[in-house]
Amino acid sequence: MNSSLLSDDATIGGVFPLLCTPYTEAGALDEAVLARQAQFVAGCCAPC
Repeated sequence: MNSSLLSDDATIGGVFPLLCTPYTEAGALDEAVLARQAQFVAGCCAPC
C-alpha cells in the first residue's frame, strides 16, 4: 500500500464483514442469497 495516500492521522477501524459469494447450481451469482446475507450483516449493526 502506498502510505503517501494516507494522512498521518488516518485510522482504520471497525468491523469488516466478509460475505460468501453464493452461486446457483448453474454457476450464476445468486443475487437473492447475497442480498439476504447483506441484510443479515446490516441487521447485526455491521457496516456493509
